[in-house]
Amino acid sequence: MTTGNESNTYLLLPSNVPVDTNVYNNTSSEYTVPLANHIQLKGKHQIGIANVILPTKWCNISAENDWFEVRQIRFESDQHTEYTYEDIETITIPSPPRHFYNSDNELLLEKYLLFVKNEGLPQNWRSKIKIWVPGGIQTSSFESLGLLTFQTTSEVTDKIGFTLVGNEWKKIIKLQNVNINRPYSDLNFFVPTKYKHPFPALTFKLVKMTNPVQRTTEEKIFLDSTIIKLEHKRYESKEDFITLLNNKAKTYKEENEELRNLHAFPFNFKELQSGKVQLKLADKTQIKFSQRIAQLLGNFKADEWYEEGNVYESDKSIDLSNDGISAFIIYCDLVHFSFLGKVRAPMIALVSPSAKPHSSTDVQIYRPNSVHYYDVNSNFFHAVKIYITDQNGNPVQFVGGVSIIKMHLIKTSPDLETIRDDIRKIK
Repeated sequence: MTTGNESNTYLLLPSNVPVDTNVYNNTSSEYTVPLANHIQLKGKHQIGIANVILPTKWCNISAENDWFEVRQIRFESDQHTEYTYEDIETITIPSPPRHFYNSDNELLLEKYLLFVKNEGLPQNWRSKIKIWVPGGIQTSSFESLGLLTFQTTSEVTDKIGFTLVGNEWKKIIKLQNVNINRPYSDLNFFVPTKYKHPFPALTFKLVKMTNPVQRTTEEKIFLDSTIIKLEHKRYESKEDFITLLNNKAKTYKEENEELRNLHAFPFNFKELQSGKVQLKLADKTQIKFSQRIAQLLGNFKADEWYEEGNVYESDKSIDLSNDGISAFIIYCDLVHFSFLGKVRAPMIALVSPSAKPHSSTDVQIYRPNSVHYYDVNSNFFHAVKIYITDQNGNPVQFVGGVSIIKMHLIKTSPDLETIRDDIRKIK
């Protein structure tokens, strides 16, 4: 497995080297090669790739990109009342004075409610507005919460709504369950039962609610989705690929009882004369594609739901060679990490692939114009791990063939610190 001496050594690393399958699960894109002898290096070394041999075919459907997702929807009616709103008055409750806080500099919710009732609200509204916590303030082993409620009293004959004004409310509302911009005749939300100083001044608007009109709207409810996966392989026949997708639609329909009465499939694919792909969705079916499947079908949008009851057309012709792979990144566990965008990984080479589905050979040779050397991260090793991804970091699954990486290991000139260490050892 090794030739030369430690200052000029070649490592030939084939993916099909015989190994103990109980220890290693080698493939042509991720494999570990046990060396015939342990390698013990002295001093600083670097390693680079001299030659690369890779298979000419790889799966255009592989891990991380082998899925599309389907879900059903239903509509539920919602009846509500709409009003005409007329502004009455904007009220600001000031920040409570310091004597309402306890010795720990905390404002308890019950103290705040007392302040609001006796001082915070304007005099003319104190008997007309009730700000309270129905059922009292509950405590538990977790953080205590109170359901703060705004209501008008029986002294108010008109229907009055409350609208929260300003961003200070966001500091005290613990669980956001209100639309801060719409009026509520009964406004309530959860808040903590104590606050650190200072508690903010809070503003709300009173509006008169008139001319009630009953409205019925339909709300779209999304049911649980189903992820449908495709076999990892290289698909080369457009007709077979579209037939496969339509067979998945048939299976999906059979497995969903509510769909069995449909006269057609919930989704259907068809290649048009233009070469583009038509997607037809049933009235209650939505679909979403992984990046790879979207590309192969002619550049549909990826990771985005296509709406029910519509017919869509791909941007381009179906092209099963358009697998989105523009580069192979080769990693080796002997080198220090390099930066690959925001990711740090032991990258040692990058090659531009050339898929040859009708090639008479299973492999292709990639010869770098020059060898780029990287510092070796250990002076002792007995195996080398290689793994290969595409430019997005997704695993590559080769079809047939074998990967062979030829690496060149060289000794570099000793640095000053190494020389000092050697002198110390001599002394």
